[in-house]
Amino acid sequence: MNLVEIGARLLTYSPARGRTNLISGVKNTWVIDDTYNASPQSAKVALEILAEMPATGYRFAVFGDMLELGSLSEEGHQQVGRELVRLGIDYLFVIGERSRDIARGAKAAGMSEDKIYHFPYTMEGGTFLQERLREGDVVLVKGSRGAKMEQIVYEIMAKPWLSRDLLVGPVVK
Repeated sequence: MNLVEIGARLLTYSPARGRTNLISGVKNTWVIDDTYNASPQSAKVALEILAEMPATGYRFAVFGDMLELGSLSEEGHQQVGRELVRLGIDYLFVIGERSRDIARGAKAAGMSEDKIYHFPYTMEGGTFLQERLREGDVVLVKGSRGAKMEQIVYEIMAKPWLSRDLLVGPVVK
């Protein structure tokens, strides 16, 4: 393909749902929807994207449990927490039980406890996050499919009526 053909195709390009899609968020924020799946490796790459994203506000990382890691679960989650501190992410929200290890890793790496929030369920976390967002903030949302992190995206997206077209799974309204 030549450059003109490539440009023409990019005009109609539509990324796969839940695969680092950039979605307009409430209050003039941006949401990086990476809710299709999660592993320590993919979480670190997503954090790099968040860290490099231009922002005039804060950067929030919102993680659900990374499932199916077996005996590597605790250390894998903690690695993600350490990495987000290294990258200078401002706030961490964790949803679920295993994701608490992300918070533990972040705290051990020096993140202040007042910048770390834990919620057992996505709806609680999404509502709490929405109340704290300000114009210019950027939010990464990531977790394994079983964590149903698209609910968080739904709670903070500017046009929730587009959720059927944009999100990886159904949401509770």
